[in-house]
Amino acid sequence: MKLTDQQMYAAIMELIKQKGPKFTTEDLARKLHTSKRTIYQRFASKEQLISQMIDFLFTDLTRRAESLKNDPSLSAYEKIEKYVRDFPSTYQIGYILRYSRELERLYPKQWQQFNQRVNEISTTFYRILLNDAHTREMSATEKKLLALMLRKTTQILLNGDFLREQELDFWAAISAMHEIIFHGIFKAKTDK
Repeated sequence: MKLTDQQMYAAIMELIKQKGPKFTTEDLARKLHTSKRTIYQRFASKEQLISQMIDFLFTDLTRRAESLKNDPSLSAYEKIEKYVRDFPSTYQIGYILRYSRELERLYPKQWQQFNQRVNEISTTFYRILLNDAHTREMSATEKKLLALMLRKTTQILLNGDFLREQELDFWAAISAMHEIIFHGIFKAKTDK
């Protein structure tokens, strides 16, 4: 039986959910009802397996973000809201984040790759915001600060410890950041 990428990476995500990054190739083979040899024919190492899982995950996420960015029928608010709302539940980033410290320690290159791919999505969000007709004219300083706030907030949210301590879900936090950016923190002024 030929395993599809979707089956393979869904099984890896499920194992991360259950065991964190300490799952074994034997665990993966058992989950997929195949042999370790089949796994090793596809991946030379566990590092390669995790790296390719990250690429698989973010290729689709990046494609979705780019597709929304280029949709002229949606406002920036609608684009980002749709991206967060329609985020595929099969991509359980929360489980990767739960083990962020372990992943960073055991697989530093793959953790760096994960962070880079998330930064690409926050950069796409930044471009969506700047290119929207409803976005007010911003100074160069404001643009730099907006990019910094998006990138740094996303990086902090990638810290699984922070999310656990604050009892936050990654996507709920991203959604809240989205609301703050679009609606601010002050009540709307009413005409008197």
